[in-house]
Amino acid sequence: MFNVAPWHDVLIAASAAAATLAGLILAAMSVNIDAIMKYAALPSRAGSAIGSLVYVLVLTVAALIPGVSSRSLGWIVLVLLLAPVAIYVDVMVRQLQIRPRQSFGRLWSKLALALGQVAPFVVSGVLLLQVSSLGLTWMLIGALAVFVGSVVTAWVLLVEIRR
Repeated sequence: MFNVAPWHDVLIAASAAAATLAGLILAAMSVNIDAIMKYAALPSRAGSAIGSLVYVLVLTVAALIPGVSSRSLGWIVLVLLLAPVAIYVDVMVRQLQIRPRQSFGRLWSKLALALGQVAPFVVSGVLLLQVSSLGLTWMLIGALAVFVGSVVTAWVLLVEIRR
């Protein structure tokens, strides 16, 4: 049987962190909106961070629904993952349009950052469909990856943009 009770506090903490970081990025955007708009890639980068955080928030709250089954949660993880993936693809396309001759290393680092945030959720969804409690572990690994990526984006929007 699928039991999320041992994960309750961690899921609550992850949902609170996701909501807080999304608020931080929105605040950073409102404070620095003129500077952000000077760089064509930054609005979509901020949007992808917010979208990923909302995804994590929705997943962690969905996992807390009383009686949610592992398979239902697995489908939620995988179907809703289409939204962040679409946002990441949009960001990559925009960045390639802005800088068509980016170095391979620069392009690869952006792709690796996006894949590092998406891949754990794919693993999570598949494991949850198989009724494995490891699916929750991978969901939280994905959440941590999103938090790291979002903190980097918040730093850029708050600090680096002022340099």
